[in-house]
Amino acid sequence: MIFLILILIFVAIIAVYPVIRDYVKRKKAPVAAYTEGLSYLLDGKDEEAIASFKRTVVADSNNVDAYLRLAEIYTKKGDSERAAKIFERLTVRRNMNADDERKVYRNLAYYYMKTDRIQRAITIFEELVNLERNNISNYENLLMLYGKTERWQDCEEILKKLEKMQNNKDKVSEYYVEYGKKLQAKNPDDAVKYFKQALAYNRKSITALITLGDYYYNKKETEMAIKIWNELLEFFPERNGLVRNRLEIAYYDSGEYEEVVNLYERLLKKVPEDVGLYFALSQIYAKKEDINTAIKILNKLPASKKKETLPQIALSSLYLKQGEVNKSKQVLDNLIESLKQQATLL
Repeated sequence: MIFLILILIFVAIIAVYPVIRDYVKRKKAPVAAYTEGLSYLLDGKDEEAIASFKRTVVADSNNVDAYLRLAEIYTKKGDSERAAKIFERLTVRRNMNADDERKVYRNLAYYYMKTDRIQRAITIFEELVNLERNNISNYENLLMLYGKTERWQDCEEILKKLEKMQNNKDKVSEYYVEYGKKLQAKNPDDAVKYFKQALAYNRKSITALITLGDYYYNKKETEMAIKIWNELLEFFPERNGLVRNRLEIAYYDSGEYEEVVNLYERLLKKVPEDVGLYFALSQIYAKKEDINTAIKILNKLPASKKKETLPQIALSSLYLKQGEVNKSKQVLDNLIESLKQQATLL
């Protein structure tokens, strides 16, 4: 009886062996192709890697990483459309682990942004904030996209979340500035409170100070605009070029044009090598027909800045206005010689 049982077991093993053998071969084949693809990828052989990963997914459609590797190669080769199709197909799968799922959605979201498919990008980022609740960049992207589509209420909600998440107060200030700039085109009066909020987080926000000054100037509140722009200069005298023209116009409008001269002279004490300030100050005196003072100002340029093109051309022009042709020619000759030397060094 025992002998009969052993014979039956032996026969059964022989019968199922081909099935087991084929199953093992099928399992080994995609694993080998996948490993081969990784090896090609490391060697920089993209085309061979693509072929191997394609064989992998044909034999084993559950190998999510092989799909991701294919998409990455296509992206690197500039074929973003094909990569996106892979990511789109992967979003409907239910067998992905959490890391792969986040990777798929992240790549797809940025692809949609890059190709200006705003609504699709919004949908994916809305999914991402559920998958990655602590990833600030997802909320930042949503804020930008909501602003583009004028979804102001949604922007407000994202701003509140970012305020709680972001430890860097300067970044929070930037959020309010950017949101205010987007809202400004539609409703300047609503936008101004966001610029003020930006300054509450970062009193030295250059963009907020410039834009808030612009708001008050456009509202004919010139003195307030001047005050705000001067505040920027207190923080950043070296960035005076950002508001010089604004201040000149504002002081002129308010009948205080002489204040511009005082302002520029104070700034020169803080930034004595600022060529733009020397030029701007000399131009003010030139407009007043005080050519001698305008020339003196340009001649006070530090030695290291005397050869710069703009002030030298202005100086030559001023000498001509005075009828001092030889001096004007000398300045131009020196400038030409300087430019020749610079060209030789290139």
